[in-house]
Amino acid sequence: EPATKKSGESTKKDRKRKHAEASSASDGEEKPPPTELPTEGICLHGKLVRNTSDELSLDNAAVHRITGVWALEGLSKILDDSESCEKFEYEHKCMGDSTVFPLSGRYTGSFYCIETPGQRTKITERDVVLKFRRNSAGYFNVEGKGANIYGKYTITGTLAKDGTITLFRHFQAPKAKTKTNAKT
Repeated sequence: EPATKKSGESTKKDRKRKHAEASSASDGEEKPPPTELPTEGICLHGKLVRNTSDELSLDNAAVHRITGVWALEGLSKILDDSESCEKFEYEHKCMGDSTVFPLSGRYTGSFYCIETPGQRTKITERDVVLKFRRNSAGYFNVEGKGANIYGKYTITGTLAKDGTITLFRHFQAPKAKTKTNAKT
């Protein structure tokens, strides 16, 4: 409890604390159910870990890294035959001594694919943003968006208590180009 103040007196810090306490108290009612994962589609499955500057020999930074495998055929393909799946990696670097985990924000990353038999190609991801929201089961739902050479996509998924993350990419249909100078 904050120290007793004269009536009507409060600091900005107290107001923030009260707001945080109020929102965490009501969070129990507002937490969404766990995201229902699709059975098919582009799936990424791996681990989310947080490495600190001490572990990485960096100055005052932490890196949140997601590594794993992905498959066009969904999670069952990964669970049944992960050896035939390609790797992916996302990471988010943050400065300061933030202990927030998981950390929502902009992630950089890439994945590998085989476009020509026997030849791996590294595909860079662009504008990947992940948002982690605690759900009613005590872990996190993941929402986000991103883009790569194949197009723009949204992301849905879950992060389990043990750091296992499962994400699905939902590509947006390309917008039809309209002719602005059509001749009549």
